[in-house]
Amino acid sequence: MAEFDVVGVGLNATDTLLLVSHFPAYAGKVPFDEEILSPGGQVASAMVTCAALGLRTKYIGTVGDDERGRIQLESLLHSGINLDHVQLRKGCANQSAYIIIDRGTGERTVLWRRP
Repeated sequence: MAEFDVVGVGLNATDTLLLVSHFPAYAGKVPFDEEILSPGGQVASAMVTCAALGLRTKYIGTVGDDERGRIQLESLLHSGINLDHVQLRKGCANQSAYIIIDRGTGERTVLWRRP
């Protein structure tokens, strides 16, 4: 029998979700209603979901040595995901994204940085 049901290799990011009542016009301004800091990234999010469904999961990837990277690691550990092959990149920021979400439509705009 295999040690893991699912092994994910690749992207993790720490997202800042900004919820707005509506998107601003081009070059405009609107206040945001809520700000949520959330671990994310396609592969890391998939592993968290698989672990929540009871699958034995392992994540392989790199994490930045900053506050956002620590948030990501804590989330993955708390979810029960094996992190034996995660590399901590000293002096490097974790990938991050700012996601603006229109509460009325659910549409979103993503601004991201991959250091």
